[in-house]
Amino acid sequence: MKFLSSYKDNKEKLFCFYEGEDSKYYELRWRENTTWDEDDIIFYPCDGKKGIMYVHSKLSNDERFNDIKITYFIDRDFVPLEKKPDDVYETPCYSIENFYTTHKAFKRLLKSEFQINTIDPDFIMIYEDYKKRLKEFHENTLIFNAWLKCIRMNESESEVERVSVTNFKISHCLNDVKIDEQITLKIDNWTDYIKTNFPDAKQFEDFEIEECAKSISENESCMQQMFRGKFEIEFLGLIIKDLYEKYKNNLYFNDKPKRVYIRQPGKEVLSTYSQFADTPQTLIEFMKKYDCESISELNVEKNG
Repeated sequence: MKFLSSYKDNKEKLFCFYEGEDSKYYELRWRENTTWDEDDIIFYPCDGKKGIMYVHSKLSNDERFNDIKITYFIDRDFVPLEKKPDDVYETPCYSIENFYTTHKAFKRLLKSEFQINTIDPDFIMIYEDYKKRLKEFHENTLIFNAWLKCIRMNESESEVERVSVTNFKISHCLNDVKIDEQITLKIDNWTDYIKTNFPDAKQFEDFEIEECAKSISENESCMQQMFRGKFEIEFLGLIIKDLYEKYKNNLYFNDKPKRVYIRQPGKEVLSTYSQFADTPQTLIEFMKKYDCESISELNVEKNG
């Protein structure tokens, strides 16, 4: 409704529909990779992928919007779209949060916020420890991610009520997450935990979950990209929190930085660490496609 009430007087602007808070990631990328003035980028948050695609179904075939630049951004999740429209960008990984926890993204964060050079012994130590902890985190949460993938695939294939994990914290099932300590499970096993805490969810055979686990655990990079993004960003926040506490208490660092610029992670994780997150080439290409000098240029592309 906001879009419909404003587009007529703003036909030269760019309209973007995002999932939830995803503008905190995408807005920076529009500024970095296109010539759009930030005041001319108008965004609307929608309620998840279904909300985005509902809006798309309403606007994409309406001739009133042929001369309007409209883009849509969705997370891939565990079940990608079978057929993706050209004006919809779908992340190549589970969600935008996965762009924040890659090895490269962590290096950028460490170098900038802790003011440590890549050749410094502390940088090498912290980076190597981060890789170990991330690998352990993935190994310990693999079964839950696999179970969740089974759930989402079942939901996409049948009319069943969606199992919500919105308020679920993966850290509640882990012992304290520390940069210099092995990550271990607090719970006895995932099978019993899932049955107890999600009693109304569909139950799967062990081999079904194992197949899902295999599909998202081919290698370390695959797990980092395919695991639920909210879990990834939660893990990153815990690691940063631990590093910050160690810095304040003169622990862990061999050569304590004179000053640390990073803030303790809170609710604004997406905006706080956005500058360090990866930007895939597919996103850059998508955005440049809409960095047109004139509306007619876009229309030619749309109409093929």
